[in-house]
Amino acid sequence: MRHSIRWMLVIVLISHSTLAPAQTKQPLPDLSPIWKTTTIGLPTSDDLTAEVNRPAVDYIKALYQLTEVKARELNRPIIPPAVPIGNGGLVYYTNNHGVAVRTVTFGTAFGERFQRGELFWASEGDFDLHNMTRELGQRVLLDAWRTAPSYSPICDAVLNQTSCRQIAIQGDFVLHVDDAGFLPPPKKPEDVLVSYGVHNDAVGRTLIRDIDIPSGKLLRKFGNFEWLKDSRGSDFIVLGLPLVDGDARIFLTERGVQVHLLKIDFPKYCAAHFNSGPDRAIEASRKWEIELARAPKRLIDDPHRRTHALHLVEAQGLIIAPTNLGRIVAVDSVSGKIRWTHEYAAIKAKRFPTFLPEWIVVPPVVVRDRYVYAPADFPELLCLNATDGKKIWTAKKGDGLYPAVVGEQVLVIGRTSIRSLKLLDGAEQWKVDLPGLPCGRGVVLGDNYLVPVSEPKTWKGLIAVVDLKTTKLVDVLRPEKNQPIGNLVVHQDFLISQTLTELAVFPIKK
Repeated sequence: MRHSIRWMLVIVLISHSTLAPAQTKQPLPDLSPIWKTTTIGLPTSDDLTAEVNRPAVDYIKALYQLTEVKARELNRPIIPPAVPIGNGGLVYYTNNHGVAVRTVTFGTAFGERFQRGELFWASEGDFDLHNMTRELGQRVLLDAWRTAPSYSPICDAVLNQTSCRQIAIQGDFVLHVDDAGFLPPPKKPEDVLVSYGVHNDAVGRTLIRDIDIPSGKLLRKFGNFEWLKDSRGSDFIVLGLPLVDGDARIFLTERGVQVHLLKIDFPKYCAAHFNSGPDRAIEASRKWEIELARAPKRLIDDPHRRTHALHLVEAQGLIIAPTNLGRIVAVDSVSGKIRWTHEYAAIKAKRFPTFLPEWIVVPPVVVRDRYVYAPADFPELLCLNATDGKKIWTAKKGDGLYPAVVGEQVLVIGRTSIRSLKLLDGAEQWKVDLPGLPCGRGVVLGDNYLVPVSEPKTWKGLIAVVDLKTTKLVDVLRPEKNQPIGNLVVHQDFLISQTLTELAVFPIKK
């Protein structure tokens, strides 16, 4: 593993194989992977380290195997919570220990030659699933939660743990949400802190980690606070990745029952943190802070809501913040004043009876003045005016799993079909049946939309190819040797797939 590389990496792609001729005019992936790797365990060539980590690796493998068995018994989609990022010839991905980065294919950089799939670096978090299962006592505690008969199906807990799977690239560093790797509920909700035992820190706090891209070194953490020991409670949970606005950062947080949007001068925060510690750093660097909502109960007492990531977006000079509490709030990015609030459900309404959300969590999308969002706590797709928060249109969920905005249409990928809605008014334009149950998030490739699906009965991975111009299913791609297919990302001339347990890279035909 190379621990230090120069950024602005220039990778010269080398032909890896002779590709078969394309069957259509559109490019399609060849589902024979050029490389693949496991996403379970710490990437290491150190045999001693590997042996020490083996119990955690074995536990996680068994947990994921059980997840797949239960999901198949219930005929539920197995859609992984992690989505990789392709950038500059590299693939960034979260796994059970934190974040890892690999080369996509062969290449040279500054006179050095790189192997395809070579590990550049791996950065381990504090609260990840690997850490939570490293010691025998920790595994015993998790196992007691996992096997309790009153809990929701294990597949819901694992497949919807999106909070700890968030990463973003910002300049020459990676932002990573370091959150609890597994959050099944305790038997008695009022005894959460007691029940979580050695995992109290992971449950009561979230860290945002800045990782240096050239070296993989941890630059700083945000969220490691001990200062909120008043009536709001001592927990400090960051609900998603921050927005970066020049030297400022904007965080969506929950402390006690209060959901806040917080903007700080980040260089000033870092300097104050170094000189005075984290407690005073917030006070010294705060630009503004506004309360958006008050939850019926603390987030650490509400693990079903706790697992779902929230994504901030910036539009029209506003920061638009969902809450998973029946409301979306837009705040002026300069003044911190609330400009509009859209309530689609009462805050005290019943929500998240299990870990299963209404919609699989995907980031909202803003196209011109339209904000398209599928709330995890509401069975409708929302299209709002980003300027004033007024409803433009809504669409019933039906059998929908997640939306995807493509040009002037909104695709709703469902259990059995894809339907297309007009971005303008939400009217349905067309509908295409799928050849199986979705097993990942799709991706646009040329004029096609690729949907990963599981073949009925056998559960083998397939990719359904839907032509967005003809609005027809034009092909069904079958991977080599029953290769599992998960969340899809296109980068350069490659299709990257991440399942619960594996990352794979496929070439795209020309």
